[in-house]
Parts: sequence; structure tokens; C-alpha cells
Amino acid sequence: MAAAYPRHLGAEIGVVAVLHTWGQNLHHHPHVHCVMPRGGLSLEPATAKAGDQRWIACRPGFFLPVRVSVALRFGAVDSDGPGMPPLPTRLMAGLATLKHTFNLSDEVPCERWVENPYFQYLCGEEFVRHALPFDRSSIDALAQPHGRGADRRVLQESLSIAVKTGAMKPTDTRQVIVDTTVQPKNVMFPTDAKLIHRARERLVRLAKQAGLDLRQTYVRVGKLALIKHQRYAHAKQFKRASKALRRLKTYLGRTIRDISRQIAGDAELGALFKRSLYQASTVLEQRQRQRGRKIYSLHAHEVECIGEGAQAPYEFGGRCRWPPR
Repeated sequence: MAAAYPRHLGAEIGVVAVLHTWGQNLHHHPHVHCVMPRGGLSLEPATAKAGDQRWIACRPGFFLPVRVSVALRFGAVDSDGPGMPPLPTRLMAGLATLKHTFNLSDEVPCERWVENPYFQYLCGEEFVRHALPFDRSSIDALAQPHGRGADRRVLQESLSIAVKTGAMKPTDTRQVIVDTTVQPKNVMFPTDAKLIHRARERLVRLAKQAGLDLRQTYVRVGKLALIKHQRYAHAKQFKRASKALRRLKTYLGRTIRDISRQIAGDAELGALFKRSLYQASTVLEQRQRQRGRKIYSLHAHEVECIGEGAQAPYEFGGRCRWPPR
């Protein structure tokens, strides 16, 4: 037991365990609740005559040192197999942290670890190594037993070390400042013609579901106009592309007016078409280089166009704000 070492606690600890066989929902769920005191009894009696043992309280903040706690949590996967020497706990915990921080696969952290001396220093190496001291499959073995909570526990231990060493105070965690740029959305690169065509398709589909009989759906001619616009724009024939774009806007405007006339005075249909008509009208009226809010995706209304730099001039996603507005 780690608590028996004098440099940790130097005492014999105890635990009270209660066995429960049923859960709160009255399903068969055997589990044990454990209560551990913040201290223990000395290993040797305080006086030879009394024969009793004195109480040794743990140090404020932690029952066991952080390194011992991390070793107990990650020690089960530090070995690649029976008979082989275990891998250092700091190495495995550092690789798990790097993988989670940079959102990498199992093999990429290993490749960067060989090339980056800073990664090696984080994982406890004192000299630069040009080969991996473990097999790449050890990364997968580290993730399987701990599951999704392993990265969170590593972060908790890092914060605990910072508080213990005085690098930060517990009050510093009351407010978090997140500095992030763009979280790209899984959307296609938006163009005016494509948005106009999609807005008309959504209105026609919703009208069919509501039982409205439109004068014309423009399914065939709308698709043909979109194809022409894309071909003319690719060939840099911008006058013809603008003509096809005006035709798409005409189709969308006629569809909006047709639906608006049919649902006038009907509160139920008005509530059903309210969002779709608003999006379609906004897409129809918005212009290039206009100031203010624009719609770039119909299914993800929160998408914004954000300038990034030379390599990726524009990205379409949402900004991360904390605390949320």
C-alpha cells in the first residue's frame, strides 16, 4: 500500500465498504460504495504501555501525491505484455495529453514525438531520441482501458500540480478565457446560385408536405439554370452567368409570392412556413459585399464567413464564445 511509505503518509489506512445489489430504478446492479478517511493509524504504537496507535492526518490538499495518483490510474497499461519492463507513466500520460490537445490519431503523435524534442521533454526524456522506445500499438492500449475520461483526469492532475506548486490559485479557475478562431462546419462552399436553388427546393418540398398546389415548381428549369450558371462561371463568361443567376432569382421570387398568397390568413400554415420564407427572402435580397448578417447555409443558420489568412482566405464556421451569450 502506497500510504504505508513514510514519505507519503506513514500510516495504515482503512475503508468502509457498503454493498448495494439494486439500483435506484430497482434493477439488479451490484456495486460497492466506499468511504475512506482522510488519514490513518500509525504503524507502531505511540507508547509501549498504552498499546494504542496515534492518528496521522493527511496533508492538506491531497490524500496521496499526484505522481502516485497518476501512477495508480495509468499503471495498468504501462506494460506491453507479461515479462516486459513497464513503460514510464509520464511517457504514456504525456502522449495521451498530446493526442488530445492536437486532436491527432494514434500514429501521428508517435511521428511527431520522434521529430519534436519538446514533445520528448514533456514525456520525461532527458536526451533526444531518434527512435520510439515503445510500439505504436501502445497508444491504442492506453486509450482502451480508460475510455473518454482519461484526458479529463490528466487535465485534473495537471491543475492539481499547478495549485500544489503555487503556479496558480483555486480562484483562478472561476473564470475561463477561451481564445479560438474558427470551428469549421461540415458545409459546402456557399455560392449565391446554389443557395437560391436550395431555398426554392426547400420551399417546394415543404409546400408539397403541407398540401399546397403551386402554380409552378420550377424543378426542371431551375436545375437547368443552376447547371448553366456553374458552367458559365467556370468558363469566366460572367454576363451569361449573371443572366442565369437572375433567372434563378426569378424562380425563387415567384415561389415565395405563390406560397405567401396561399397561406395568407392561415395562422397554422404561417407558423409552418415562417422560418423557410424568412430564409428564402433573406437569400433573395442579400447582395455581395453587403454589411451585416448574411445566410451562408440554410440548415446551419449560425455559419459565418471568417477571414483566416493566405493559405485559407475564408472559412465557414462558427466562432466559439465563452461564456456563451
